[in-house]
Amino acid sequence: MNVSFKDWDSIDGSSVDEKEIRQAWRETMRRAKAMERASLTSTARHRALRFAAGFCAAAAIASVGVFIGHKTSVARPDMRQCEVIAGSLQKSEVSLPDGSKVWLNSDSRIAYSMTFGTADRTITLHGEAYFDVAKNEQIPFIVNSSGLSVKALGTKFNIRSFEDEDVTVTLMEGKVLASAGEDSAVLLPYEQVSLDRTNGRLGEVRRVDSRTALPWRMSELVFDNLSLERIAEMLESIHNIEVVFMDQTIKEYKYTGVVPNTSPAEVLDIISETSPVSFRINGNTIVLNTKTNKTK
Repeated sequence: MNVSFKDWDSIDGSSVDEKEIRQAWRETMRRAKAMERASLTSTARHRALRFAAGFCAAAAIASVGVFIGHKTSVARPDMRQCEVIAGSLQKSEVSLPDGSKVWLNSDSRIAYSMTFGTADRTITLHGEAYFDVAKNEQIPFIVNSSGLSVKALGTKFNIRSFEDEDVTVTLMEGKVLASAGEDSAVLLPYEQVSLDRTNGRLGEVRRVDSRTALPWRMSELVFDNLSLERIAEMLESIHNIEVVFMDQTIKEYKYTGVVPNTSPAEVLDIISETSPVSFRINGNTIVLNTKTNKTK
């Protein structure tokens, strides 16, 4: 996800005319838009989730301000931000300029500077993301989210940071340092620590089961005599959505099997085909009912 601003940055703000500015700006926007189209690649499946696009061009526009028509300095590159967003019921995958990869869960976004990978490797996260970090001992990889900072050199880890719950870091490979205020904790593989939003303190480091620690990253969901209520809770946690039951009796329906972990609609389609359950998706809310009752 690289875009060069060489032409734009090569302009000397102390001696520049409007024609030169406009020409460089058109080249900058052309490259930014090309990057936006190519930065994320979708995987085609039945009802596959659309991958979100990056928005570096918008950040570049903001950096210009009232430059056109005035003799003033160009905004420095470290003022520009690139943002990647995964919308509601979507997931997003992005390759960073340093070779690292990030997978975003639904309703999540990351932001980083246009100097990422050269001057710094710092990311701001809102929501949930899984990071596969390229090794670079000279430039640490840092993720900041809701008062928690996670530092890594080369590793694989997950951060979950939605507004209505604690911030949780789960390490799958390598080593990371999680810090918040005066608290800090070093995590080893298959360890997890959470930041309490109410007091700003880190909790105790705990071990996790690698098979179930990150259900949103699993390609399949395994149901072993699992109730519909528990499945709904699982979907809520994975996709950051709300599931509402119009008929409370269907909560006790039990299911056994393996289903693709692509989207809530995919899972509920299978449930609806094998039992008298109907569903309707309205934004971030899924309404479940019996097929004999109309879902309103």
